[in-house]
Amino acid sequence: MLRANSLSLRQVFIASIITQILVAGALTGYFSGQNQYQSSKTETSITNSSAIETKEELKPTTVIYEPHSNYTRVSSNTIILTTVIFIGALINWLIIRSVRGIAKYAQAIAQDKTGWNEPQLKIKELVILRESIHSIALQLQNSRQNITELRSKCDQRIAETTKTFQTDNQRLNRLAHIDGLTQVFNRYYFDKILPQLWKLSIQEYQPISLIMCDVDSFKLYNDTYGHLMGDKCLTEVAQAILRGANRQLDVVARYGGEEFAVILPHTDAAGVAEVAKKLLTVYTRSI
Repeated sequence: MLRANSLSLRQVFIASIITQILVAGALTGYFSGQNQYQSSKTETSITNSSAIETKEELKPTTVIYEPHSNYTRVSSNTIILTTVIFIGALINWLIIRSVRGIAKYAQAIAQDKTGWNEPQLKIKELVILRESIHSIALQLQNSRQNITELRSKCDQRIAETTKTFQTDNQRLNRLAHIDGLTQVFNRYYFDKILPQLWKLSIQEYQPISLIMCDVDSFKLYNDTYGHLMGDKCLTEVAQAILRGANRQLDVVARYGGEEFAVILPHTDAAGVAEVAKKLLTVYTRSI
């Protein structure tokens, strides 16, 4: 994240150019002052030497004064400094262009844009930086693909585990609520569902009925024909009750031993009497 007091490359470039111009101006003034000082010193030395020579015969001398020499020196210095400034500005521009290219390249990678355009660089260190960024980007891309594959596998594994858990949960619920012998609901489920259906009937203002069934002389039958035949008898009785109370809301449960219970929601007294007769008829036919 960029800070509020951070400088852009353009601002750095402008500051560099201004600094170079100020340095160039200061150096130009310095060299100009040195040239003027040397010129004035030369003229002073010539005047003093002329005044001292009184005894000796003055020989004719010719002094050539070049009025444009100082100007030529200043112009040469100015041209040199201007050239230096231009070269420095060109170098700064190349560096800024390279750094800006790397910044756009890194930004494109960060935004996950396809088709990364690698900047053409001439500076060795920046080339190394570009190659490092490219290597890191490839590693991140591979890591992202691996993470996607792992996530897909995990989702598939979770779905399979959830399905298995639901199947096992249904099986456990069935084992917990179904009587193993007669394959109807057991006493545990009966005690659990009866209060719920009772409250629901009160809320809906609907009647609810209960039938208790008992197999007569079952102990004698069991002692006479054996436990295997007794178990078969209980199973046939339970299946006959299921055929008689076959509505989706009806609940048939083994209450205990040879006793069975039938819960009939939305059934009044006349309806429960009819269902009881139906159960006797179905059981008699099954025998």
